[in-house]
Amino acid sequence: MKVSMQGIYKYWKSEFGQVRVLENVYMDLANGDFVAIMGPSGTGKSTFLHLLGCIDRPSFGKIFFENTDICALSENVREELRLEHIGFVFQNYYLIPTLSVLENVMLPMQLANSYVGQQEDRAIKMLELVGMETKFNENTFKLSGGQRQRVATARALINNPGLLLADEPTGNLDTRSTREIMDMLRIVNKEQSITTVLVTHDPKVAAYADRVYYLDEGRISPANL
Repeated sequence: MKVSMQGIYKYWKSEFGQVRVLENVYMDLANGDFVAIMGPSGTGKSTFLHLLGCIDRPSFGKIFFENTDICALSENVREELRLEHIGFVFQNYYLIPTLSVLENVMLPMQLANSYVGQQEDRAIKMLELVGMETKFNENTFKLSGGQRQRVATARALINNPGLLLADEPTGNLDTRSTREIMDMLRIVNKEQSITTVLVTHDPKVAAYADRVYYLDEGRISPANL
């Protein structure tokens, strides 16, 4: 998916007035790009992802997916876009503990009513892709952090998204699991040409990306690692 952010500003209202989070952000992503965003805590990195993920809207500016300005779409259409074309991977996994591994991965397909008649087969293929083929029926609370993140990644990929957004996906993982998850994300990005935007504090994680940007005081610029 091609993505273009054009003159993005984001402000939050507080008791002290408006707080600037993002200021005049421009970024163009080609289909299959892998970009990392770094910067201090509280500088707008998660807000940046929320704007791309149709979770929030900018105060000013436009965001295009292909030739569509997603900021001008209704909330119902944005919800469909988020569910069917955007995958999310979070630091805390957000798996449902009462569901099995397979059921967690199938859930986005059920919500989107996609791949009807082949949901289980597709979920199994995604779990095989991330190396979890022996854990289909496990409860997620029995899994290690690295295993949970693999399941979360399979879930993010299940509806064949054009855009993958990863918010500190290795923040809770040890060094070995971090390397395994990032190797997997890099392979998926290249083999499936999924445009990928990653937020991280770790320069070693950011080095997996094609380009790295630094976000500070609302402004974004190329990083020098």
